[in-house]
Amino acid sequence: MTNPASADMQGPGGSAGEAGASPLIVGVISLCAGITVSNLYLTQPLLPLVAESLKVSPSQVGFLPTIGQIGYALGILLIVPLGDVLRRRGLLVFVLTGLLLSLAGAALAPTLGVLMVATLFVSSLTILPQILIPLASQIAGNEHRGRVLAIIGAMLTCGLFASRSLYGQVGDAFGWRASYVVAAVLSAIIGAITISALPKEKSKEGETYTGLLRSLPTLLAEEPTLRKACLLQGSIFATFNMFWTTIVFMLTESPYGFSTGTAGLFGLLGLVSAMTAPFVGGFIDRRGPVATLGICLLITIGSAVAFFVGQTLLAAVIVGVVLLGIGVQGGMSANQTRILTIRPEAGSRMNTVFLVLIFACGAAGGAVGSALYHAGGWPLVCISGVCVSTSGFVAWLFLDYGGSRKPV
Repeated sequence: MTNPASADMQGPGGSAGEAGASPLIVGVISLCAGITVSNLYLTQPLLPLVAESLKVSPSQVGFLPTIGQIGYALGILLIVPLGDVLRRRGLLVFVLTGLLLSLAGAALAPTLGVLMVATLFVSSLTILPQILIPLASQIAGNEHRGRVLAIIGAMLTCGLFASRSLYGQVGDAFGWRASYVVAAVLSAIIGAITISALPKEKSKEGETYTGLLRSLPTLLAEEPTLRKACLLQGSIFATFNMFWTTIVFMLTESPYGFSTGTAGLFGLLGLVSAMTAPFVGGFIDRRGPVATLGICLLITIGSAVAFFVGQTLLAAVIVGVVLLGIGVQGGMSANQTRILTIRPEAGSRMNTVFLVLIFACGAAGGAVGSALYHAGGWPLVCISGVCVSTSGFVAWLFLDYGGSRKPV
């Protein structure tokens, strides 16, 4: 089956459909997503080195990751929608150039203030994956969309976890500034390869920038599938952040008493979750995103139960981390698969609304989880995680499964 949305694209050697079937393009986009998203988490392993080098307190450099998250949200909200009215090659060139200049500015930053400004720009321009995902959805075709988006999501996860190890090691060996140089080189190489490999797009109908931003709430109001996707993925992401914000406290206290560094290694279990991406994506393509989402919600509930048992059993913690990663990645792939097929011409804006709202849910989940942990400990966090994820599953039963058995 040919994807209608890809009719506006043409690969170097053939039609859009042929370009969309190319494993090379999928691989390049996935690799670009994994490498460039790592820039968002670049500062986290470098904070002690930055504090020592710039002669500031650890509490002062502690604001850098927060600035990074704010910048990323701004980039998604203000830049990603442009993918609906601009040719993505030109948009990617602009974003990549700004990203490289920002990384260079961070590497040369003489003061913490300059580094904070550079971090804001780096994070706001680390949105290449979110520009590429709607494009990947269009060129993948209906038969392979779920698998393609799942693979890209897995690479995003790999980039997230691998960045902490890679840039931490580079910083220890050559100084924190060298980590920014390495990030710039890697981003430049993969960015140039990706831009050259993308299929060409025909010119798009123009719309004012303010018109783009004004259309975001309109899309949310007009598209029930988008609202359902935000609600259901929001419940998964809130549960995810509840645990991910507090698990380090649980692991560093009795009965485990791990060091902070050892507790951080549990994050590498997310790589195991990423390995399931081809299977999850294939299931989406065969059975549809609605069925996949229901299973991912059940898996998320199962992870919360495993974490509860993990108060005294380390193996249960490991199982919980892996299940939670599968739930959040699979849910993300399923939801993006269906929202990006509703209005292909507005795919970038649909993705923007989706990401902004689920990250808001995730932020709320992290804040609530932290408060619950300090109020009632790990058991209260686990019970709340079960309640939130179960609420999401009940909503899925009524809104999706009960409303339609057909993939949306």
